Amino acid sequence: PSSLAFADDLDDIHQSIIEKYTDVEHVNASQYEKLNAEDVLIFDVREKKEFAVSHLKNALQIDPDITAKEFFAEFGDQLANKKAVFYCSVGRRSSRLIERLEDSDDSFDMVNLEGGIFRWANDNRSISGTGVHPYNWYWSRLIEDKSQVHYSPVN
Repeated sequence: PSSLAFADDLDDIHQSIIEKYTDVEHVNASQYEKLNAEDVLIFDVREKKEFAVSHLKNALQIDPDITAKEFFAEFGDQLANKKAVFYCSVGRRSSRLIERLEDSDDSFDMVNLEGGIFRWANDNRSISGTGVHPYNWYWSRLIEDKSQVHYSPVN
């Protein structure tokens, strides 16, 4: 079993992600917020149902299993001279995608948002939507404010 599956908090999970995805660069929320929005494309690497509940402002939802060929065909032109920031719930799916993309083409500046949308929500940062989809009940323990846990959009 993966050490990630038994990690008790977002810091432990992030450490296990750093150890597994050694070539992936990470930015924390404060570093991300200092970036010029016009110089960034942000990608939400979660399922559509998770994205429908909430996402970060201006995020583009992409399938966690998108191939590098599909990704660059769809977004390659938009990425020129931009930093691509990827996030998911905790950082594992986004780091895995970055690693696949870098194996295919490392000419783009790609980084993972440390702690994903869970840390973002736990830090009380602004989210577009109504809460945070926890992926499943097990991962919901990492969302500190349980009133933020939603499995479907709230009308």
